[in-house]
Amino acid sequence: MSAQRGEYSQIPPINDTLEIGIRRSDASASSGAVAVAARVKSVVVNAAIKCATAFLNGDPGHSSALEELEQRFEAVLCSHEAILSTSLAAADELSSRELLVAQFRDEMCGACLAELTAAAGRLGLVERQYAAAFEGFQREITTDLPARAGLYSPREVGVDSDTGDALPVSPGVRAAASAYFWSLLVAPVLWIPRYQRSFVRGDVFAGLTVGFMLIPQGLAYARVAEMPPAYGLYAGIMPGLIYALLGTSRELSIGPVAMVSLLVADIATDYETPGSPEYVSIVLALSLLSGLLLLAVGLCRLGFVVNVLSRPVLSGFTSAAALVIASTQLAPFFGCAAKRSSTFYGTVYNWGAALPTTQPASVALGFGSLIFLLILRVLNRKYPRWAVFIPGPLIVTVFGIFLAWVIHLDAKILVGHIPSGLPAPSVPALGDSNRVFRLLAASAPLCLVGFMESLAIANKLAGQKGYRIEASQELVALGMANAVGSLFSAFPTTGSFSRTAVNSQVGSSSKLSGVISAICVLVSINSITRVVYYIPLSVLAAIILSAVSTVIDFAEVVHLWKVNKLDFIVWWISFLGTLILGTEIGIELAIAV
Repeated sequence: MSAQRGEYSQIPPINDTLEIGIRRSDASASSGAVAVAARVKSVVVNAAIKCATAFLNGDPGHSSALEELEQRFEAVLCSHEAILSTSLAAADELSSRELLVAQFRDEMCGACLAELTAAAGRLGLVERQYAAAFEGFQREITTDLPARAGLYSPREVGVDSDTGDALPVSPGVRAAASAYFWSLLVAPVLWIPRYQRSFVRGDVFAGLTVGFMLIPQGLAYARVAEMPPAYGLYAGIMPGLIYALLGTSRELSIGPVAMVSLLVADIATDYETPGSPEYVSIVLALSLLSGLLLLAVGLCRLGFVVNVLSRPVLSGFTSAAALVIASTQLAPFFGCAAKRSSTFYGTVYNWGAALPTTQPASVALGFGSLIFLLILRVLNRKYPRWAVFIPGPLIVTVFGIFLAWVIHLDAKILVGHIPSGLPAPSVPALGDSNRVFRLLAASAPLCLVGFMESLAIANKLAGQKGYRIEASQELVALGMANAVGSLFSAFPTTGSFSRTAVNSQVGSSSKLSGVISAICVLVSINSITRVVYYIPLSVLAAIILSAVSTVIDFAEVVHLWKVNKLDFIVWWISFLGTLILGTEIGIELAIAV
């Protein structure tokens, strides 16, 4: 074995478990272990090639790209196959062998996905061309590999017909159950004991930066959800801590976002009047039920539901929803009192009718903040290295607070009093069974949109950094984040595009950055609530307008017109349906399309 150790010393270990397996082995790799390792490699490579062929659509022009991918797959698996063989030979129990193979599978699946993502980018493929193929690849590796690789011999499990005693559970079933709960509860937190000291600086800086962004954004998105501002801060604490324990993305920032907040308001206003205690109760109940729904879907390993909405449908819906969100911010931006409508044109009409009550100071602060944020965005694109040192939302918020305090702005156009500290944990009131079922049905599109938004940015960053996002585990993590968060007064949350991008760009290396962001918000609730009183509502409106302006994707329409006229029509159906009929009907129409 000493010779083998020297032979493998130049090969980077897949993970700590395999390395320990090599060190403890006193015998050379058995022929059986070598055969298992070869079968595992064969299954992974064949599935990856099948996936590549699917999204290349058999195009002869891409034959060279397919050959290059095959060579990359073989190279990345061959470099670790010997390590797996040796570790399997060192494992005494079948469950240990299953665990080693599962870890090997996850590492190789992630490596192959990174290669596929890079290839798709090089070939200029749009997401809809490879999303379904990626999902098929992940499903095939996750569910079919153990049986196809011959890792165990299934045996029927049941009750002995003669004695009535339960038959022993087959090794395969026991190993599968062990692997299931390992991947669900243990694997997501392995980053904690494996944390490296070199990560600390980047994680702390990223966590503080995102935390400072989250404070003004949380206050702003609480207004989109028609919730008291303090609840936007509550939503930035517990969900982020829970996700850090269960999620699979190292960079994802969990908290309130514009799209989910809009859907929350549209659903809750059907039951109660915004501003009332009953309305808050409905929103927290919606958070709990949407969390439980996500959790149930995740536990059933149904991550493929992300394919319900195609790219054109989702783009059309989010573009229209961005305009709806923008219309809800016109009244606070101009400092006038206008009732919100369930439709875009209704909200704009109400704002126009309230224009005579416009507050000049509010307009000046709003336009000044918006212009600053838009200019800063252009500069950030030109000089991305310096973007992380200039948190635009925080700068305009601090400046707005200073001006409001100096010139004594009218209290009606300020955030106002926010209670310090967290409210006591409590279970949201769900009401009777009829209301529970109605809220549960209403939360389905909310869950779908939130999950897709979160998974999109998580997959993008994971592909860039060479690791894999497990869709079903993300469902579990987001479900627990929302369900547990509802007990601590957090309204529905998901992953944020803007904060996640900043988190990655600043230098986040692990989920510790998310924990630090949550702690940052928690400290602010206990220390700066008097300062928050002076934040002008028009500044928060400017932050939202700046954020949603990046979501409107008319470039996609131009692209669809050139490549696929049917998808072009679908985009407009989704866009106009949401804009004219409202977001609730719009998302239902989008799913139907």
